[in-house]
Amino acid sequence: LTSSLIADLATGRLGQRFVALCGVSPGTYEELEFILARSGPTTGVVLVLETDVPPAVIGNLGGALREAWQWLLEVGQGTAPGLAEACSTSVPAANNRLNELGRLGLAYRSAEERVPTGGRRIVWEPVR
Repeated sequence: LTSSLIADLATGRLGQRFVALCGVSPGTYEELEFILARSGPTTGVVLVLETDVPPAVIGNLGGALREAWQWLLEVGQGTAPGLAEACSTSVPAANNRLNELGRLGLAYRSAEERVPTGGRRIVWEPVR
């Protein structure tokens, strides 16, 4: 199952989706890194979830998205203004990054806060 799934990710048959795996052996992890590193920009992403180590993302996750995901892992939960400050970018750019992580299934909206200006602020958490 894993090898056909990885082949589907690597060839782009699954689009830019992600797959979460648990109990990945070191050899399989290395194979995943190798296959997805050689694949094109239409490949998916593998989220490796283990109980004794932090989650890892393997595959086509651009630098800005990877930076946002790493930040979210470090802080546990965060908002677009917090990410914007941490990454020295604009709030709309940070919001786009968090929404894309949500679309990929690497983060989820855990709460919604009202702000004094009348808007709302989404609180995001990483999938762990």
